[in-house]
Amino acid sequence: MPVPTIAVFVGSLRRESCNRRLALALEKLAGDRARFQYVRIDDLPLYNQDFDGSYPAQGTRLKDEVRGADAVLFVTPEYNRSVPGVLNIVKHEIELTVDAADIPSEITVSLKGLEIGSTIHIADVTLPKGATAAAEGDVAIATLVPPTVPTAADEQADAEIAEAQSAEAATGEDENKGE
Repeated sequence: MPVPTIAVFVGSLRRESCNRRLALALEKLAGDRARFQYVRIDDLPLYNQDFDGSYPAQGTRLKDEVRGADAVLFVTPEYNRSVPGVLNIVKHEIELTVDAADIPSEITVSLKGLEIGSTIHIADVTLPKGATAAAEGDVAIATLVPPTVPTAADEQADAEIAEAQSAEAATGEDENKGE
């Protein structure tokens, strides 16, 4: 049996991030049972629909790496109760109708062959034997989106919020001194 290739997305760009270290530890645990291929995301341009007909080289490279993989692994920090960038999880839970004895511990969804902009719907998922989705209609589960890069305006807004919170905390400390 051929060794499966796993496209690995590390959601943190820091060279020494705990996510990168975790991915490397998983690779070491897999040993020769899988080949980890780390997908570069730090050079991706911001998404621009004008490029849909002719993707930049970085976007084409990412799509080719995902298409060529047997599995995709996301090792990423939580970000606003979701994951940053590449995968936007729309539904974190899928309600199933299934016999109690057949309740699955997990459902794996393949992203193989999908492109940036693709949406995975409940109808696309192979459910365990005897299970049916309780949701009516074709509910979206996840969408593959390009990562976003903070702009100077975002960083300025974050700095202003931090400054305001710091000033607010200092004012609260001054008010509490008299108690």
